[in-house]
Amino acid sequence: MDQKEIKLMLGIVIPNCLAIVIISSMSFTMSQNHNIVWLGIVLLPVLMGMISQYYWRDLKLTKNDYIKYHLMNLAVASFWSWWLIGREL
Repeated sequence: MDQKEIKLMLGIVIPNCLAIVIISSMSFTMSQNHNIVWLGIVLLPVLMGMISQYYWRDLKLTKNDYIKYHLMNLAVASFWSWWLIGREL
């Protein structure tokens, strides 16, 4: 694997791992406090996008490449959400 592929993979794996940790730690508090749901709905995807962009910032990607990799990131996050947590989009 070359450096570009490694950075692309890190831009997908690291944000999803962080999301799994945050959602797992929030699962108990979400049942008791409904205001924390906004963190999972709004702030977590924004944070995941910012982390992905951090790893992808120095790659020369076109707009179509960014869209493709963000959709791939969305697919991975949706899979983990469905498989681990039992939530649906």
